[in-house]
Amino acid sequence: MGWASRPPRKDGRDAHPTTNRKSGFYLILIPKLEAYKRLQIPEVWFWENSRMSLYALTQQGYEEIASSQLLPELDMGLLVRCVNMPSHVEAIKEFKSAIAGDV
Repeated sequence: MGWASRPPRKDGRDAHPTTNRKSGFYLILIPKLEAYKRLQIPEVWFWENSRMSLYALTQQGYEEIASSQLLPELDMGLLVRCVNMPSHVEAIKEFKSAIAGDV
């Protein structure tokens, strides 16, 4: 039975996993959070488009959270601001200063 002969899913999504052929191997690409869920990673952070997204593992799967449950005192706004700074030297100085309470 080939990929094309599989029936469509009832929920309307494609029944075929996304594949990528690389060096003679087919890699099945699964959603990132599903991979982390299988490994029971309690908290996952994604950096995309100059924005940090945090997810916590619950019994229902991952749910987006506003702040880290593992590092509750970490100021995510400060972290994002520093990561977006063009100068990594200035970013490190600002981050260190802020966490030391100098700001």
